[in-house]
Amino acid sequence: CIGGHGISIGSISSDAVVSGIVISGNTVTNNDQALRIKTKASATSASVSNVTYSGNTGTGLRQFGILIDQSYPDTLGTPGTG
Repeated sequence: CIGGHGISIGSISSDAVVSGIVISGNTVTNNDQALRIKTKASATSASVSNVTYSGNTGTGLRQFGILIDQSYPDTLGTPGTG
């Protein structure tokens, strides 16, 4: 993955359930983030669980290696309650 926002799960909306995801063996170069989980700020009754990251490498990242964003699309905003 070169340039962009990295490898993402989401953006998770209301009532969505994401589970049992494996993300492994990736090289992420010159991105904003390497790995992220995005949940919409307006989401309710949503969950992300049982996510495994293994053997991923990030280089030249502009912001974060890993970002869990509970206020998408306003990254670093007020998190939602879902």
